[in-house]
Amino acid sequence: MKNNESRKLFSQVCSKYDLKRLGSRNVFKKGHTTIAVSISTGDHIECRQFYEDCDMLLSYHEPSLTWYLVHKDGLNIDTSPNRLTSKGVASYTAKCELQFQFIVLV
Repeated sequence: MKNNESRKLFSQVCSKYDLKRLGSRNVFKKGHTTIAVSISTGDHIECRQFYEDCDMLLSYHEPSLTWYLVHKDGLNIDTSPNRLTSKGVASYTAKCELQFQFIVLV
């Protein structure tokens, strides 16, 4: 269920801001920056498919109705990948606390 919601939200963001999805992932490129998109529902920001080639995470935190933008350096990224794309790009679960993030106005 959450995967469908995340994909729908990602499509809406891409449409609204004229962004292009990279492959079938919830990832877009802005300039030289590759950004993953997720929905977070707990007391932290989380992305279950943060790909190794991503520089940032843009996450919609449902409980606070707020968008957060987190640089890769601000994320706690698992050491073991949970998925590998057909092109060999690994994805990891990435998390961080809410208090350290920047709020994005969209």
